[in-house]
Amino acid sequence: MQEKKCLYLDPKFGMAGDMFSAALISAGVSEESMLWVLKLAAGYIGSEDIKIHRETRNKVPGIRLDMNLKNNEHSINAHTAKSFLEKILHKAEISSPYSEFALGAMDILTQAETEAHSGETGKQISLFINHHHHTPHLHEAQDIIIDIAGAAWGLKELNVDLDAIYCLSPVFLGGGNIRFSHGELSVPAPATKAVIKKYAIPEQMGPVEKELLTPTGASLLAAMVPEYIDRAVALEKLGLLQSVHGVGYGTLDFSKTLNAANGLFVYLVEKL
Repeated sequence: MQEKKCLYLDPKFGMAGDMFSAALISAGVSEESMLWVLKLAAGYIGSEDIKIHRETRNKVPGIRLDMNLKNNEHSINAHTAKSFLEKILHKAEISSPYSEFALGAMDILTQAETEAHSGETGKQISLFINHHHHTPHLHEAQDIIIDIAGAAWGLKELNVDLDAIYCLSPVFLGGGNIRFSHGELSVPAPATKAVIKKYAIPEQMGPVEKELLTPTGASLLAAMVPEYIDRAVALEKLGLLQSVHGVGYGTLDFSKTLNAANGLFVYLVEKL
């Protein structure tokens, strides 16, 4: 039986769902298999055109996902979204403990979006949830389901021990505002802020005035229940840079501005 692996994440430039799936491909998940799962997930709500791009930033090669999606419905309720996710997990044969991780991430995101509207942040309009319904309705549910299914598939394929996940800290959030059709939200978004608070994610603003940690990225991170370790100590003492690693890039490219490859880095380490 293949030995389980430890996973280290470095969200020095934040984390989004598509970046995590891309990083797992870069770390060794079959491109063909990941595309199959992503397209399977997308098909439950609409149509898709998903491509995998190899990209180099600041001399660091990585993977970026290009996803052009079309939803059949403007929004779907959270119960339906979770039901779709359960069907996807079953069809892709993603079983325990990775299925529990995926469903947990969905629950975390839904709860965070709900909580974001029950307090002071409720005055702001959410990017993902329509709170005018008795049952929460998720906007961009197609993206959310794709991201969670891809994360579960990648962790399973890499044989990651979900009890041995570590995250270099702090997690960077970015800054500025998020512009969308109904106005603006400050970074971090209300749901992201709710996840950070509830799951005690060590965070820091910057290093750019853009959203770096998304609600889905934060929910995936929280669902992995990682042990947070100091970034400088980890890179210096654990020899991560010599380990098998992957780099996932998002659509934002500010590598020239910061003279750094602004991706999500993941490292695979054999368990002792």
